[in-house]
Amino acid sequence: MTGVELDDFGDLLRYLRRQARLTQRELGMAVGYSEGQISRLEQRRRPPDPVAVAALFVPALRLAKQSTAGRKLVELAQHARRPAPKAADSADIPPPPAHLVARHELLANLAALLAAEGRVVIGGLPGVGKTTLAAAAARERANDRAVCWLTLTAGVTLTVPALVRRVTQILGEPDIPQQHLALDERLRLLASGLAAQPTLLCLDNGHLLAKAPAVLAVVRHILATTNTELLVTSRVDLRLPGAAALRVDGLRPAEGSALVTGLATLPTPLAAELVARTDGNPMLIRLALARLRAGGDPAEFVARLETQPEIAGYLLDTTIGSLSTDARRLVELIAVCGHPVDLFDTRLTELSHRVVGRYDVLAGMAELQDRHLLTDPTAAVLHPLVADRVRAELATDPTGQRLWHRMIALWAALKPGIVRTGTRNGISQNVLPIPRTQIPD
Repeated sequence: MTGVELDDFGDLLRYLRRQARLTQRELGMAVGYSEGQISRLEQRRRPPDPVAVAALFVPALRLAKQSTAGRKLVELAQHARRPAPKAADSADIPPPPAHLVARHELLANLAALLAAEGRVVIGGLPGVGKTTLAAAAARERANDRAVCWLTLTAGVTLTVPALVRRVTQILGEPDIPQQHLALDERLRLLASGLAAQPTLLCLDNGHLLAKAPAVLAVVRHILATTNTELLVTSRVDLRLPGAAALRVDGLRPAEGSALVTGLATLPTPLAAELVARTDGNPMLIRLALARLRAGGDPAEFVARLETQPEIAGYLLDTTIGSLSTDARRLVELIAVCGHPVDLFDTRLTELSHRVVGRYDVLAGMAELQDRHLLTDPTAAVLHPLVADRVRAELATDPTGQRLWHRMIALWAALKPGIVRTGTRNGISQNVLPIPRTQIPD
């Protein structure tokens, strides 16, 4: 009997090892396996990895890659592959939050878009429920395909080895030490595995890919070489080849009220005000209600929501805390206006440059749009709490506040009908018309 006539991977491996006059220990040392692992492969107690067989075992057995025995060994390894463990895949998908408010229409839209396009980026402000929506879609998709969910975390999973290893595990392959395989060879054989197993790759916190070009390059390579479905959540505008975009906003008023009712007992008008001030953002609602459980006057708390440490910290960390100077100027402009602003109005730009100082309007607009802080530049508005937070910060900078109020007052003289009076949370928003002759040169 010749080696190539054997139809079992373990039997053929044993035959070829003995033909090469290698012990199990010697073969294991050559390919990075233990003696016990080689023994389990030969006894069919461990599924072979076709990637490792082609890249490591064939050379170690002194076989040419195109030899009959070498091809046969790889083919048998592929036939003996372990099927993808779908139950284990689903275990990595984040569970629904407590008191989940189902968003059936949005989920149906996502499912239809994913089925039609195959690659979808879910975008929106932090806390609007992108991960919850993606997880619900992934659980549904797991009924007919393998689901690989990876929460990207800087310094932990935001690496090429972590991504490749996770996808490999989902395909049912044993984990092979990365140093034994060249990345291009690993990716080539990984693509072969993805072609044989329909797979949905889910990347949570996709905005971090902008800081990891090597990981992003591997994702793009997988998309270019396979039919793998992709679902990404991102708080920035993430541009991936062939990926459709789905924007997620806050809960609708009725949905927001349902969430408040499930988490706390508030008077109906106060619950409605909380939903309005958070623009239905589930995370902000949960943070606010958690703080209210500690005590205090609920009405006063909701009225001064943007000054509360938990809320302010979340807004600073996730939205406006790291804005460039250009974007920050635009945010201040929109906040102090208190009504929709046409950012393409050259007179407004010129006036703000003269009074407050020069800044790049287009660069600021692009940054705010990328962060989902700005939707329509011709009628620019901010999330209510973001605007309130910016006004609260300006109240601690009298010079800056005075310049912006002067600019708005001068603008009111040019644009009758935009004058607003009154205060909000102790911050003056009076806009008094001033003659055009007082516009500074």
